[in-house]
Amino acid sequence: MDAVVIGGGPAGAAAGRLLAAWGHSVTILDQPSPRARGLAESIPPSTHKLLAEIGLLDAVERGGFLRGRGNTVWWGEDSPRIETFPPAAAGYQVDRARFDALLRRLAEHSGAEVRTGLVRDVQLAGDTDADERALPSVTIETGAETTHTS
Repeated sequence: MDAVVIGGGPAGAAAGRLLAAWGHSVTILDQPSPRARGLAESIPPSTHKLLAEIGLLDAVERGGFLRGRGNTVWWGEDSPRIETFPPAAAGYQVDRARFDALLRRLAEHSGAEVRTGLVRDVQLAGDTDADERALPSVTIETGAETTHTS
């Protein structure tokens, strides 16, 4: 295995997808998603360039997410503040569980393996005094099973 990506959120899934598309052997380790998440998160129009550059924009556009022309912000103030995006620019309001799942599926389609579990330990090469030639490893707990990935 060439790379282990810890975290299957947007950054981890995108990095894993790119590495796999470039021909690397990649495993993405993702923790189980919590049942309760925020209703929606905003993805601003400024992300379009990045999503296009890493080959994800078309899939996100087809993902059925609500297009937004701005954000409503309500942080410890008496009333909400409306922030509008520039004219002709739209972002997305996404359900993070659906958005993250889409990006992980795209990573899998590019050849990455996605495993769900809790990362319990990470050992870098030569981390132990016992063997300086030891390969890096990650210990992941998936239900009742604990596995080591090198």
